[in-house]
Amino acid sequence: MVCWGHDRFGQASPPSGIRFASISSGGIHTCALRQDGTPVCWGHDSDGRASPPSNESLLAISSGGSQTCAIRTDAELVCWGSDRHGQATPPQLGAGQATLTDSPADDVDDHADYAVDATTIGVGTPVPGAIDYVGDVDVFRFTAQEKQVYQFDVEVGTLKASSLELQDSSGGFLVYDSVLRETGASHIVWVAPGAGEYHAVVAGRGHTGSYTLTVSPANFVEAAAPIRVGTHHGTIDYVGDVDVFRFTAQEGQTYEVDIEIGSLLGYPLKLLDSSGDFLADNGNVQDPEASHIVWEAPRAGDYHIAVDPWGSFTGGYSLTVSLSDISDDHAGYIAAASTIDVGTAVPGAIDYVGDVDVFRFTAREGQTYRFDVEVGTLKASSLELQDSSGGFLASDSNLGEPRAPHIVWEAPSAGDYHAVVAGEGYTGSYTLTVSPST
Repeated sequence: MVCWGHDRFGQASPPSGIRFASISSGGIHTCALRQDGTPVCWGHDSDGRASPPSNESLLAISSGGSQTCAIRTDAELVCWGSDRHGQATPPQLGAGQATLTDSPADDVDDHADYAVDATTIGVGTPVPGAIDYVGDVDVFRFTAQEKQVYQFDVEVGTLKASSLELQDSSGGFLVYDSVLRETGASHIVWVAPGAGEYHAVVAGRGHTGSYTLTVSPANFVEAAAPIRVGTHHGTIDYVGDVDVFRFTAQEGQTYEVDIEIGSLLGYPLKLLDSSGDFLADNGNVQDPEASHIVWEAPRAGDYHIAVDPWGSFTGGYSLTVSLSDISDDHAGYIAAASTIDVGTAVPGAIDYVGDVDVFRFTAREGQTYRFDVEVGTLKASSLELQDSSGGFLASDSNLGEPRAPHIVWEAPSAGDYHAVVAGEGYTGSYTLTVSPST
């Protein structure tokens, strides 16, 4: 026998060395009949759903979400598993109708444990719940909008530890969180792949007690996990998943961000500012296999690292944030810009991919200036002019052209302005000259 698909509870890992006559798969358990008609089950065994009766010879078998029923060779029915709603109590022969036996759990289970009777909840509204007995799960239905980011939080009350699973409308697995933290809480950030109904399933990891579930709209910046300098491990759990981390940087400090990827491809690293706007990625022209970013913080505060692979790739990774010992000859932000004199050639270097060098010069109103970047070992460069606050004025690039970037510009007013040199994915030396133009 061979099985495939979701195997978190072993439901896709049948026992070896057995020849089977038939098989039936439930939500998180699987049952089958040996060739001699005796049943065998595997997977999650809450409520005994994977514990069939012994000494039975069966003709046919069918597994539901939390129970399994089979036909004996004498044509009578036998069922096992969850019976909270009578689903494991078949009709009594000759009674003319199904006779269901209520379980005491019916009176104490606040939320159903299967999708068809899931509790409908509103996005943004906290919902109280309880794991009423060991093995209880609570299933909630919510409506998502396509591409919207949602944050799921299980805040525990008397419940010591929780797990949280997201499922599609048919109960198919999407993402899971069961990290046994000190708080016992569960947390998921997820992007809805399409509009429609989905399910959130809360369980107790062997414990009982109260909790509160909240599904709320979010963005990745708001939901980012805080990290410090060091190594952190994560997983891209599903296609479209993005992991975002928040770290606090010091002004002028250069940081290196590295990622070791297993099955992830496609420059997964992105650096974002405190608002989530793009700053840099790990696209390296000189080294297309590079998976790192070197970056100088222009100011102190919170920044974000996104692990966002291209395509349909999932898998684990290790992310490392470290202080860099790279020496940068010219700062990459206005507050620490190098002051240069008009008419004087200034040497510089793009010291790492993503490095920019910022220069401050003083212009006279109505004067025309020429800006030239002569490359040395730098293969390609770009030049940008900015006003005193960093606002864009003009730019030029020599990417793909055998010429030096240059700009001719007339100062609208007297004061300080800035020239910014970048490497267009390369590193190397250059010379910048700002000169009066006639």
